[in-house]
Amino acid sequence: MSKIPKGIEPPNLILQNPDRFEPFPPPGFVPAESTVDGIDIWIPAPEGHDEKQKVVEFKCPRCAGESAFSAESGVLECRYCGYQERPEVEVVGRSAEEQEFRVATLDAVKSGWGVERTEVVCQSCGTHETVPAGELTHTCPFCGSNRVVEAEIPTAVLRPSALIPIEVDQAHLETILNEWFTDHWLLPNQLKNVVAAVNMQQVFIPFWTFDAQSYATWKAQVGHTRTVGSGKNRRTKTVWRWESGRVSRFFDDYLVSGSKRLNEKLLDKIDSFNLQGLVPYDPSFLAGSAAQAYEIELEQAWSIGRTHFREAVRKDCRRQASSPRIRNFSMNLDFSDESWRYILLPVLMASYRFNNKIYRIIINGQTGSIFGQRPIDWGKIRSTGLMAMVPSLIAVAILLVGLAIGNQEVVSISINLAVGFLIVGLIAIGIVIAMGIYLQKDWWSDEFAGPEGADE
Repeated sequence: MSKIPKGIEPPNLILQNPDRFEPFPPPGFVPAESTVDGIDIWIPAPEGHDEKQKVVEFKCPRCAGESAFSAESGVLECRYCGYQERPEVEVVGRSAEEQEFRVATLDAVKSGWGVERTEVVCQSCGTHETVPAGELTHTCPFCGSNRVVEAEIPTAVLRPSALIPIEVDQAHLETILNEWFTDHWLLPNQLKNVVAAVNMQQVFIPFWTFDAQSYATWKAQVGHTRTVGSGKNRRTKTVWRWESGRVSRFFDDYLVSGSKRLNEKLLDKIDSFNLQGLVPYDPSFLAGSAAQAYEIELEQAWSIGRTHFREAVRKDCRRQASSPRIRNFSMNLDFSDESWRYILLPVLMASYRFNNKIYRIIINGQTGSIFGQRPIDWGKIRSTGLMAMVPSLIAVAILLVGLAIGNQEVVSISINLAVGFLIVGLIAIGIVIAMGIYLQKDWWSDEFAGPEGADE
């Protein structure tokens, strides 16, 4: 039997005492990038690091290439070798997890994105968004600027609880754009050549949803018109009497945008999202897409929601009154069963250039509804104006003939026709011009004014 050197314990003694092993990696250490294959490096975790947060890199297991979520197949797909992997999630719709307004609940909500991402800031419009880690170039989807710089991701940002995956695939997107760039007769004929150069970017926009049960009691003086007296003394007067009532109403999944870059008018233009398509949040759905963290905090968003609820209940109370004439109205309102969710909703955005001018597009990533700016062909408007004036010119010519031959009946008829055709023509021209202005209206101007002094 060989002798064991002093200071070295036999293997069987070590295996019999597993508590003597130090865990690896040691507590408080995180992995770091290694430049040597086969060598793992661990460093002390930076301050504020969340040890419970799982960081995922979407790398292809076959070729280590970058993977992105594909709307066509509903899977993570490698952009190089085509390998596919399906996220293991189920559609939960409106039954997606909701949170109560409690301090303990907020403390328990996870933070971060659950995946390694890079935050960038647009130097033109000031928008903060996150992009897949390692993305070297980026165009701001909100204003089209390439002037973006990397920034540090806030560690305290809440993690979304649910999202709607992007459902508009590439084939559907091409159909939407081709139709939209050619579906109006006022558009320039050359505009159809721009479609191929439009690069739609997938962006997840933050939203808060709120539920609440409301109970209200109201009291007001309600006015009714009465006829009093008779004969010459007959008159009407308003008789005021006190009325009161109760209103109960449940608000379900009221949406408040967490973005300051897209206002309600813009979002209304691309139709409503169907929240039945919600799935539990999984960072794999963000692979290959940009995502904006919320700029409007939960407390501010809830204040917006409560203001909407209060106004809706106030209208319900006033509708209970026996007459629309109301004065000295008062209402007591209470809420219960209040809950919230932080979710992401998908849009596709792009900016394109035509005749040295920038135009913007936004598409609902779930329904495919599109809205944006389009140039108009002012030459077509001028031609329409001339055509609208032709009947008036013909009537004027008949008028001149009537004057030349001294036929008053012809003169009278031609004057009426000329005036009528002129009015109709001017109305037609006004409608066409209004259509053109609407097509070019800049619905984004207020949102993308940019930091003071920033270049366009």
